[in-house]
Amino acid sequence: MAQSLLAFLISQSKKAYRSFLQEIETITPQEALYHRHPHWPPQQWGIGQDGSIAGIVYHVAAWKQAALSLLRGEDALSPMEHPETLPPPSIPWPEVCNWYREIGAVWCNQLEKLHESDLDRSCFFFDDKPITLSELISEIMLHDVQHASQIAYLRQHLRAEEITR
Repeated sequence: MAQSLLAFLISQSKKAYRSFLQEIETITPQEALYHRHPHWPPQQWGIGQDGSIAGIVYHVAAWKQAALSLLRGEDALSPMEHPETLPPPSIPWPEVCNWYREIGAVWCNQLEKLHESDLDRSCFFFDDKPITLSELISEIMLHDVQHASQIAYLRQHLRAEEITR
């Protein structure tokens, strides 16, 4: 029998979360901040991004935290409009990792509390048009995958630089 949509989204979200954690767990503070740039070009949805791995992890945690309230049936607060709801972007690398680890675990636990019927519920995730909760969960899962891939690329780039020094 085929897996339900909810079971599929939960399993894939957990897999994306674990993969992201695997990418960041051996990164040193120096590596995490290596490409940080004080004049990184701003992007509409790019909170926390500054060219560094630490910035990417901060960014992913911020959006996962913002989306978490929607799983609970509450309104989301935009991290772009309400940065006071987030840790300061200058927190040390281990704290960025812990924040992502904690918010990701809460996200996965909240997914377990959903029912299949919740997936059709409409929500607004900082756009003019509503999306379903299933679309939101999929977006957040793919967000983890996208940025884990960026981190893997940057880690390879750092290794290549070390070899050629």
